[in-house]
Amino acid sequence: MEGGAYSQSLIHTMDLAAFKADGNMKLVFIASPQWFWGAQTNSTGLSAKFSELRYYSFMLGDFPDSSKQYVSKRLLECQVTGVSLSSYAYMAVNFLPEAFKPLKLAADLPMWVGEQYLSTKDKYQAYKLFADSHFPTQPVRSVDWAAEKQKAIDMGQAAVTDNPYNISDSYYDEYVQPVWDKNKDTMSGTPTLTNPEYGAYALFLKTCADKGIKPLIIIPSCNGYVYDHYGMTRDMREAVNQRVRSMAESYGFEVLSFTDHDYDPYYLRDIMHLGWLGWYEVDEKIADYFN
Repeated sequence: MEGGAYSQSLIHTMDLAAFKADGNMKLVFIASPQWFWGAQTNSTGLSAKFSELRYYSFMLGDFPDSSKQYVSKRLLECQVTGVSLSSYAYMAVNFLPEAFKPLKLAADLPMWVGEQYLSTKDKYQAYKLFADSHFPTQPVRSVDWAAEKQKAIDMGQAAVTDNPYNISDSYYDEYVQPVWDKNKDTMSGTPTLTNPEYGAYALFLKTCADKGIKPLIIIPSCNGYVYDHYGMTRDMREAVNQRVRSMAESYGFEVLSFTDHDYDPYYLRDIMHLGWLGWYEVDEKIADYFN
């Protein structure tokens, strides 16, 4: 599965179609608290990550009809862009009454053809990428985690020198300090428990359970100093963190939460992305998880 900006729960749920789980498969899922803030999902970001191959593979996969209907419904509600007319039509067909089921079955064939075409094209492009590139083999080495931790602290200390908020100087100088006064309490009325992203996250967890996948859910910290100033208080953030955690634990999935580090240095490099010490702890946990 991929990471990167805007890789929301719905995208990851569709990605699960690519996994042929045997009951012991593991994966790591970073559930950013910011996904769940606000009243609506970031539709622009969802469009940026949508691909018809993802959608087709999920819809043709061995998933419950209710899950397929949820995915189609959310894509329609978010008005995802960059989608062909045939894909939009198939999304809509999923909600026709039972009497129109033959129409849905008839729509499966062109979608299957489209999935085969896009899959073949994707594999060819991947082959070309690897054939034209040279990736040297890296030897497996042992890790001195104590030494790596000190390196992380040293890097953080070198990057954070001009502000009391544990933010890298470059990010603070460009994005925080110029709007510090302007942004005070601008998030004080932000909804935190009603975002549709919770529904997409719930579907991701259910789909993992259905396929026998055991994800490690990682909840990063947020910069407490900055978000307190913005009006996203500790209590508001913790309500989100507790809900995200409890949803995963209800399936018996392991959760690694960094929310106790909202005010600790070097866990973030800005106000929401993992930093030097944060990545050190994540890497150590991932190594243990897969071993």
